[in-house]
Amino acid sequence: MSQEMAGLDEKQQNIYQNQNKVRTAVHSLLAMENLAGNKGARISEIAKEFNNSVQATIRSEEKIESKGSLSRMLTGGDAEAAGELERQTIQNMERIQELNQLKNECDCDPEVKAMMQEQINNMELEQARLEQLAQSEKKSKGLIGWLWK
Repeated sequence: MSQEMAGLDEKQQNIYQNQNKVRTAVHSLLAMENLAGNKGARISEIAKEFNNSVQATIRSEEKIESKGSLSRMLTGGDAEAAGELERQTIQNMERIQELNQLKNECDCDPEVKAMMQEQINNMELEQARLEQLAQSEKKSKGLIGWLWK
């Protein structure tokens, strides 16, 4: 993860740093597969799905962050990127709900449940941040952007 960030500009580093929290949570959940009893395989599957969504959210966030301030002032936010970000966060929140359910049903140690909860919390925080970014981007209409939005 650190190597990925080495050649990036500051905005991109912030994006990757936020997403690395999710990646860390995903890898932690993958490592818990054998500790989570009969729910471990499904937890691992959801973690992989979550990991796959990270690239899509990075692309969308990069599109949003790369839009120049003059362009943003004139035409507003990138509605397409915001929509994709919103779709990904909705899917990820559904995954988080299922992870919470699996955690509650898990026949595993309380310590494992606590570790799972910590990773779920990290995922929830990042999804809330992405949802806020998407909403903010959608609201940004610009001076002439209202003509076609």
